[in-house]
Amino acid sequence: MLLIGFFTYIKYILTGNNSELEKIRLLNAIYKTFKSSKYRYIGKDKIITNLFLSKIYALYQLTLSYKPALESTIFSLDEKRAQLFLHFIIESNLPKEMAIKKDKFTREAIWQKIMEGENPRKTIKALEGEFNTYKNYFSRYNMPKFEIEYHALYKFYNLATFNFEAFFSKFDAGYSKLSSSAPSYTPVNGADILNDLKDIYFLIASLPQKVDTSNILSKLFERTTDSDAKTMTKNAVNSINSIYKMALDDLSPDKIMNLCRFISEDIRLKINVEQKQASILDKFRKEIEDRFSKTKDIVLEKYSEQTLLQDIKALFKGQDLLKIKGYSEEISNSLDANNYVSIAGIQAFRITKTFIMVNYETNIKETVNTLILEGFFTEKEYQTQFSNIFFAINELKESFLEQEEIIANSGSYSLRNLQMFLTKATSSNDAKVIKTIENINERIRGVNKKVGELFYNFGNKIFEILQDYKSQKPLRITNIKTLKGMQNKEFIGRLVNSYNDIAKYIKIIKTYVVINSDAKK
Repeated sequence: MLLIGFFTYIKYILTGNNSELEKIRLLNAIYKTFKSSKYRYIGKDKIITNLFLSKIYALYQLTLSYKPALESTIFSLDEKRAQLFLHFIIESNLPKEMAIKKDKFTREAIWQKIMEGENPRKTIKALEGEFNTYKNYFSRYNMPKFEIEYHALYKFYNLATFNFEAFFSKFDAGYSKLSSSAPSYTPVNGADILNDLKDIYFLIASLPQKVDTSNILSKLFERTTDSDAKTMTKNAVNSINSIYKMALDDLSPDKIMNLCRFISEDIRLKINVEQKQASILDKFRKEIEDRFSKTKDIVLEKYSEQTLLQDIKALFKGQDLLKIKGYSEEISNSLDANNYVSIAGIQAFRITKTFIMVNYETNIKETVNTLILEGFFTEKEYQTQFSNIFFAINELKESFLEQEEIIANSGSYSLRNLQMFLTKATSSNDAKVIKTIENINERIRGVNKKVGELFYNFGNKIFEILQDYKSQKPLRITNIKTLKGMQNKEFIGRLVNSYNDIAKYIKIIKTYVVINSDAKK
C-alpha cells in the first residue's frame, strides 16, 4: 500500500532515490502493524481512531485509583506534607529495636540527657554516635526494596499527572474530567496530538519493570483513610498491574513510538527516556542529619543560656532583660512548632540592649564622663584615644535603636515580614522564612559584635587607669587619687563597678559572638 502519490513513487524509482523508497517501505511496514482490528489506532489518512481514544481513556481510569493517595501524601505539592509522609513511610520499615532510637533525638530527650549527665559535650558526643548508627540504617543494604518501590510509584504518579482532560478535549470539545462518561469521538488528525503521543510514550517507556508496590500503598491508605484501606490498596495495586499489562501490549512503547513515526513520517524518531534517579534514602539521611544538627544546636544554645543565667542576674541585678521591638513569644513558638531554626542571637541582642540602656546610660556614662572632664591626663594622645572610644560608646544607644527598628520593620528581611510568612505557612514560604531568619541573625550578630568590641576596648582603657591608680605616682591621670576630693574612694568604687560590669558583659557576649580577646580582670 502506497502512502504517497503514484507519480511521486515512479519519480523516486526513476531517479534512484533509494533513501525515500526505503522510507516509504518502512512507513508501510509501520502502518501494517495497525491494520489488525486489535490495534487499529490510525488510518492511512493519519486519522486517530476511536479505539485508540478508548485505550487512553481506560488508562486514565486506571490512574484514578491511586493518584489521589499519592498526590495528597508523598508526592504532594506541599513540600512539608510530602516530606512528612515520606519520612513516615521510610521509618515504618525500621525494626523495633531501631525505631525506639528515634525518640532519643528529640529536643526534649536531648535536654533531659544533658541535665542527667556531668559533661554536656560528652553527652552530645555519645548521642551523635547513637544518631549515626540510626541514620546509617537507612541504606540500600538494609532497605533493598524501598527505593525500587518508591521510584516505581513516582513513575506511575508521573503518568497520572498527564493532562488527560486536554487530550480528550481534542476529540470532544465539551469533555470535562468531572464527567463520569467517556469522551465522545470526533475524528482527529494524528498531527494534532503528536506532542501528546510523545509525552505518553515518554511516560509509559519510563515505567520500570514490574514492582510490587503494595507495601507503600497499604501504609498510605491506612494513614489517610477511614475507609477500607485493604480494599483501596487492592484496587490500586490491581490498577497498576493492569497498566503494566497495557504497557506490554495495547499501549506498549513500541506501538506509541510507531504512531509517532508514522504521523511525523520520521522513521528515525527517537525519544530519550533515560533518567538518573537520585537516591531517596540519601536525601532522607541528609534531612534527618540536618534536623538533628539543628535540634542539637538549639539545645546547646539553651544550655549555654541557662549556665549564663547567674552571670546575667549579677550584671543586671535581677532586672528583666529589655524586650526587642517586633519580637514576641508568638514568633518564637511558631518557629519552634514549624521546626525552623530559631533567631539565635535574640537573647544576646536583649542583653546588649539592656546593657546599653540600663548599665551604661544610667551609671557608667556619667562616671567616665566625670573622669574625662576632671582628670588631668599627662599624654594628650592617650586622652584623645580614651575620649574617642567614649564618644563612640555614647553613639551606641541611637545606633542600636536604629538597627532595632530596621530589624523590626524595615526591608524584606524584618521581624514583621517573618511574622507574616509564619501566619501564612506554606511550602512556598519556607525559603522566605529561612532567608529572613538568616538575614536577621546576621544583622543581630553584626550589632552584638560591634558593641562587644567597642566595650572590650573601652574596658581595657578603664582597666589601665585603675592599674595606674594603684601605683604610688600615677602616670596617666595625675589627679586620679584626688579626683572628686573627699568622694574620691566613692568615685573610684563607681569606676571599678563600671569596669566589672563591662567585663561581665564581655564574658557573656563572647558566648554569642567572637570578640578579639578576654577583657582583662
